[in-house]
Amino acid sequence: MNESHLFMKTFPSRLVLRHLCALLLALSPSVTRAEETPDQRFSNMRAAFDKADFAKAQQLGEALLKDKMLSPELFQLMGHTRYRLGDLGQATLWYKRASFFPPPVPEVRQNLAHLHDRTGNVSFPSNGFRDQFSARLARSEWQRIAIICGWVIVLSLTLILLYIRSPALRTLLMTASTLALLIGGIAVMGWAWHPSFQSIQRLSLVTSPNTKAFTAASATSGAVVDLYVGSEVKMLEDRGHWCYVEFPTDTENRRGWVESSVLTPLWTDDLGASILE
Repeated sequence: MNESHLFMKTFPSRLVLRHLCALLLALSPSVTRAEETPDQRFSNMRAAFDKADFAKAQQLGEALLKDKMLSPELFQLMGHTRYRLGDLGQATLWYKRASFFPPPVPEVRQNLAHLHDRTGNVSFPSNGFRDQFSARLARSEWQRIAIICGWVIVLSLTLILLYIRSPALRTLLMTASTLALLIGGIAVMGWAWHPSFQSIQRLSLVTSPNTKAFTAASATSGAVVDLYVGSEVKMLEDRGHWCYVEFPTDTENRRGWVESSVLTPLWTDDLGASILE
């Protein structure tokens, strides 16, 4: 009788303990995910891609983007994933975004060239040497080098004019200031040539197939030209469902109206404007 009574007293607490354990087990996957480092989460995305589970890889990549865990490797893998899913417009978009990270990666340029051959997309003219040179460092790094060189010049000239009388030291300081002037000038060019957020914020890419540019903000108006997926356009006017854009052709830049839903900005504030600065 006493044993039965004791069991009846402890049974509710056992039941509560069982439910508590079940709740902890249910929550444990989310806790584990929350404790994973960015490298581990990226490795999970890479593993899903290697197993040809491209939908899962894309989902994991979008979660990393949402949590601001941005990296050139992530952008490249997003491009690979979109390409395997057959979304050539988004693949082009992510490869172009990856190309903004220094240093330049030959595989990214090759992938963009391959997509151009497949789709026939168009881009605004660029200077290959200038773009490749400026991409070797981030814009902030070019700026930092220029500032350091400026201080070297100022300090060298100050020492020469006010303190140093030794010919050998004066020659050394003049050489240092001359080199700083040369390096600083190169850094200024790298800073000016490197894309900034302000210089690309009006650029968008066509990410939907069968896109046309029209003469007016209506699908019933005359079509100007076909715009293939991955093509660059420059936003001139936004009217909600329609955008007035400029786009390159083989001979000249032309303008037309394009539905807003087929365009994706080349870069957004969510991706971090500081990456381009």
